[in-house]
Amino acid sequence: MRTWTAMLLALLALPVSAADLTREVPDQFLGDWCTEPQQLEEDTGESDIRIGKSEIAYYQSTAKILAAAASGDELALIVQLTVDGDTRLATHEFELSSRGDKLTSLRPNGQLVIRRRCVPPGTPPNNSFKPKPLRGSA
Repeated sequence: MRTWTAMLLALLALPVSAADLTREVPDQFLGDWCTEPQQLEEDTGESDIRIGKSEIAYYQSTAKILAAAASGDELALIVQLTVDGDTRLATHEFELSSRGDKLTSLRPNGQLVIRRRCVPPGTPPNNSFKPKPLRGSA
């Protein structure tokens, strides 16, 4: 817990000129981010995330964003995560590619995670879903 407190204090101590501290995530980081297939990884969907203005959603949970610091193409988050009734703090650091289509983060084990936008920004939703006819009908 001391590590998280130290990181929180360090984040809050950043000068405003170096990073903008807020509770909301800047627009360029918002959206659905899908992991790229990695060797020996069966279901990459478990590492997909959705970043919203005030929350981040993971495979099976959602966390409230307590603080966000952004500087250019870098974003640091402090989140409150509740899993199986246990609430804890977690931090995330992300780097956005110059084109805004890739988001890179670092796992605790030191492995880089590269995610791409699941749907490119500005793409209208596909509302052309047509249900399949039931078997034996028509």
